[in-house]
Amino acid sequence: MTVLDALFKIQQTLDKSLSFRYSCRLAMCGSCALVINGREGLACKTLVKNLGSGPISLEPLRHLPVVKDLTVDMKFLIRRLKQMEPYFIPKNPSPEPARIRPDSRERKEIGLNTECIACGSCVSSCTMMHWNPEYIGPMGLNRAFCLIADSRDLSGERLGRIAGENGVYRCHMEFNCTDVCPKHL
Repeated sequence: MTVLDALFKIQQTLDKSLSFRYSCRLAMCGSCALVINGREGLACKTLVKNLGSGPISLEPLRHLPVVKDLTVDMKFLIRRLKQMEPYFIPKNPSPEPARIRPDSRERKEIGLNTECIACGSCVSSCTMMHWNPEYIGPMGLNRAFCLIADSRDLSGERLGRIAGENGVYRCHMEFNCTDVCPKHL
């Protein structure tokens, strides 16, 4: 039984008003990210039997506004991402799709980082997000890295945006974000 299964059981038998997020149930979308026993994780991936025999603590993700119970408002993360233009701007307006060869150095450099599922676990675990809510955060920095390293992308302003006061230099390299990332980024 996963934590998500347990949440459904609680909702069906104990508290019909319990609010939590979920979607794919396959650890692909990140919707069910929570703080489970003090550590960020996906409810659909975390097995209850692996959490020990004591009480299980469930909390909403940190540093995000709580809507209700375990549900947080992800608009905060979306606004933060929008600040650094998180979308691809092609250098060449050709109707042909831009390509990076799978065996290229560039693909190897950015390959894993494109696997981010935007679950927010990294932001929740980041101590700098606690001290500086204006910090762009690990999710935004990861997306910026993917686009800055992509030779097909036109936007040269992105680097300047993340190099500002609340950007990359605010990171204290604690790697809490990497420790809790379900995709190991």
